[in-house]
Amino acid sequence: MLSVVLVLPFLLTTVSAQLETVENKENTDELIEAASYIEEKKYNLALREYNMILQTESENIDALIGKGDVLVYLNRFNDAIETYSHVLEIDSQNIGALNGNGYVLEILQKYEESISYSDSVLEIQPNNIDALNNKATALNNINKPLDALVYWDELLKLQPNDVDGLDGKADSLRTLKRLDESLETYNQVLELDPNHVGALNGMAMILMTQSKYVKALENYDKILEIEPDNVDALSGKTSMLLKLGKIDEASIIFEKLMEVDPTNTQTLNLKKSLDDISIHRSLDVVIIISLVASAASIISIVWDYVRRNELKNLEKKLRLLEEKS
Repeated sequence: MLSVVLVLPFLLTTVSAQLETVENKENTDELIEAASYIEEKKYNLALREYNMILQTESENIDALIGKGDVLVYLNRFNDAIETYSHVLEIDSQNIGALNGNGYVLEILQKYEESISYSDSVLEIQPNNIDALNNKATALNNINKPLDALVYWDELLKLQPNDVDGLDGKADSLRTLKRLDESLETYNQVLELDPNHVGALNGMAMILMTQSKYVKALENYDKILEIEPDNVDALSGKTSMLLKLGKIDEASIIFEKLMEVDPTNTQTLNLKKSLDDISIHRSLDVVIIISLVASAASIISIVWDYVRRNELKNLEKKLRLLEEKS
């Protein structure tokens, strides 16, 4: 299952990078402060700084882009789109805003719209890494893995060791059932980043299809060490434990999954499987009890039959004794 990882490739995460793109030097100190908060993941404080700049300068491009990025991190996706769109009203070819909208629309699973924004960037900058990434990811998600491969390969020509590009390519290859190539590419990712959750998950899915359940389980365990609430890993681990016949362990992991995401499709499917297993277990218990009861009843009948025969034999012996006497 493909999933969007909430990492903004275009977000300016260092103070120096932020300053290199500052268009209006009047608010440099405030932009530095906001960038520092972003580095510290203090997104609400960063948002406050950007808003303070925009109170006096409503069309400050740097502040608007920064605000949009922070809103994405805060999961305020509609507000982020509104902010990026405001930038595009000022500058229709602003790369940060175009990529920002493309990325957010991808998160919202509006893939065709996302691709439209990526295309706009690629018309201006054909080698823009973020637009190539966004477009390839969106194509993967609308089940066009062969088309996606074209853009992954373009991206990897520019940045051969881009872990997200390699991971995306591996996902496309997996969808195309080119499993050996996919595993090889996932391994490339893990050589560069041993804790890359996407690659660990994708590899686990392939191992599962190859019935290598124990190895798949190891991958899911590693993911859960990194991200204890990862839905794909929790559901994957539950499935693996069920396939290995470890019902009680699977139930424990499933309880955690229900706490994290009770309405997820994978969660609901697993709930049905566990409910079915529970029903079958209950039926098995009923059958066993019935068999035991039946066996006890049969033993009782046999015992009664034996006793009656013994009584009849005893009566015959007594009659013989009486006749002799």
